[in-house]
Amino acid sequence: IFMYILILPMIHGKWMELLNKWGTVILTFIIVLVVKKIQVFVGGKFFLQPKMSPSDSQKPLALDNRRVFVNFSYFLFFHSVVVGLTSCLMRLFRSIIIGVWLVGRIDRPVMPKGYE
Repeated sequence: IFMYILILPMIHGKWMELLNKWGTVILTFIIVLVVKKIQVFVGGKFFLQPKMSPSDSQKPLALDNRRVFVNFSYFLFFHSVVVGLTSCLMRLFRSIIIGVWLVGRIDRPVMPKGYE
């Protein structure tokens, strides 16, 4: 599968067509991962109060800059809704494909004999 999807298009000079098809999908996943990392970084640096004493190992879980945090949460709520809806639709699509694929095998169980 790897050979047909990536290697053969590179060999035959179809690399740009491959990037046009899969570039948006890959870019979407990268953006989601970057936004998640930014959330953790910003949450740790800007929204948590400083350590109570220098000997503490972690910051306390108390908010600082509460108004900025509310704005940050408000805008990231919409991002999370889009990511969740896309994830839900992809899961539904995958389960429909697997269900249609396994309908022909409905007379036999999918699990081995001991796991039914």
